[in-house]
Amino acid sequence: MKTISSFIFNLTARVLFTIVSVISGFYLVRYLGANQYGIISIYTNLLGFISVIISFSLIDSYGKEIAMNGISNKIVSESITVIGIIGLITIILISGTMSLIDKYIEINLGFWIYILLAVHILFYLLQGLFEKILESIGKPQIFSSVQFLTGFITILSVFFTIWFRLNFILYLICQAAIPVVSLIIYVIYFHKKAIFSGYKISFNPESFKRIFKYGFSIHVANLFFTISQKIPVFITQKFYGSSFVSFLNVPVNLYGRLYLPVYSLCNVISPKFSNGDKASNSKNFIYGLKLILVLFISSMAFFIAGSYKLIPILYSHGFSEAAIPAMILAPFLLFNAINLFFTSVINYLGIAGQRLKFILFSGIIDIIVIALFTKFFGFYGLVSSISVSIIILTCFDFYIIQKKIEVPIKEVVIDIAKILFSTLPIFIFCFYFSGLSSIPYLAGCMAAGLLYLALILAVKVISLEDIKSLISSFKGRKK
Repeated sequence: MKTISSFIFNLTARVLFTIVSVISGFYLVRYLGANQYGIISIYTNLLGFISVIISFSLIDSYGKEIAMNGISNKIVSESITVIGIIGLITIILISGTMSLIDKYIEINLGFWIYILLAVHILFYLLQGLFEKILESIGKPQIFSSVQFLTGFITILSVFFTIWFRLNFILYLICQAAIPVVSLIIYVIYFHKKAIFSGYKISFNPESFKRIFKYGFSIHVANLFFTISQKIPVFITQKFYGSSFVSFLNVPVNLYGRLYLPVYSLCNVISPKFSNGDKASNSKNFIYGLKLILVLFISSMAFFIAGSYKLIPILYSHGFSEAAIPAMILAPFLLFNAINLFFTSVINYLGIAGQRLKFILFSGIIDIIVIALFTKFFGFYGLVSSISVSIIILTCFDFYIIQKKIEVPIKEVVIDIAKILFSTLPIFIFCFYFSGLSSIPYLAGCMAAGLLYLALILAVKVISLEDIKSLISSFKGRKK
């Protein structure tokens, strides 16, 4: 009963966090407008970009070290010391280079926002380290509790920003407070469970050299891939301004809310690959891929056919220009979801090392494509280039999996064709009934979605037995 209660609580916390994020995100965007929301997007992308550059993938390296050799005060203290020093160096570097960042992307964030960003990165890295430690020792369930709490911090920050008619700075301060609150919870949890008895400044050059060597190849690959994913935002700011950053970021954030089912699916299906034979692995792979395609090809259809109507309904008419980027980025929605599943499968198959060169290659190719598309096609060419690296990497990942478990490609192609045929009701409704008012239009979208699912069952892409099997898998995890 305790396990079931824990499972239900964690799932509820994750769902509530997602709902809170969606609702607060809509209201925040409506209140701030395109320009201020664009500045928040720049801040968030700088946070992720600088964190990847400065961390040298050491968080992943320390996580692997703990997973292989067990947790100890020595290794935890050393990891905290190293990540803490990296964070402090980041504060110094950002303090000295803020004028260069402003000049390069043509934005004036201000001295105190850069200091906030630097401190945010320090605690963001430490938060990531503690979460990786929890994952390495098989106790990731605490994440959901922390996400539940930080979800309330997010909605409170949105509430106070709108209620007191403040600008985006309060919201950024609250976001910077989230890793601090998370760290406090993790430290209390570690102390209560006697996972870590106390911190002492510790540094072992030999240990650090070994861990750094392992993480460096991962870092190089992740660095190029991160650059390919983040640089479009900075180019947009430099040449088109903060409003266009909003038009680019609104669909990306909206799509991100749809990935909750993928994470749940990966948690259920992917562990089966660690000890299965080729036949069972191939069957599970096609089963998981079909479920993701059923969900995300329909979502892609909604955004391609209905963005002109959906974006103004969800946000405001001031964001109508985000409709075209939402349509262009729809393939990114699909391929990113597939890649999340592929990555999980590759990790459980134990062949993650084989994809490092492909990550590096796809990142380099995408940087070249970004430069060419932006030069010849402007803003919309830039938006189109965002999907290139994830499509390339997804194809490479499929190649790696195919070599390992021999997936029947013909069966996959037939299923994709059936799913595409079943999306016709969505396209028809979103294209031809866009003149309806908001509520009838949304009701019609729901009806089109139900018809889509009926067609999926009719053409036997998935069956009721598949759905029952999935529910049984979730029940098995509860037990």
